[in-house]
Amino acid sequence: MAFVATLFFVSGLVFVVVRVLPGDPALVIIGPEGSPEAAARLREALGLNRPIAVQYAEWLGRTLRARASEQTWDARAARIAAWIDARS
Repeated sequence: MAFVATLFFVSGLVFVVVRVLPGDPALVIIGPEGSPEAAARLREALGLNRPIAVQYAEWLGRTLRARASEQTWDARAARIAAWIDARS
């Protein structure tokens, strides 16, 4: 039981540390030529505008359902960026 508690604690700590680091993932994905509107749409599509607790709960839920391995961050971000480019 202590192992499971440790896993939750460490995963939560790592998740929070990664999210509070300086830099905006949406701007990194879009690049310097991206518009602020496109960055805002990407943040919305990725869920980056939600509270960090909600982001963690959603991530943990996907992980527990073993969906984290189905869809990597890069693949998801590439599809969303292509969708935003198509709509712009």
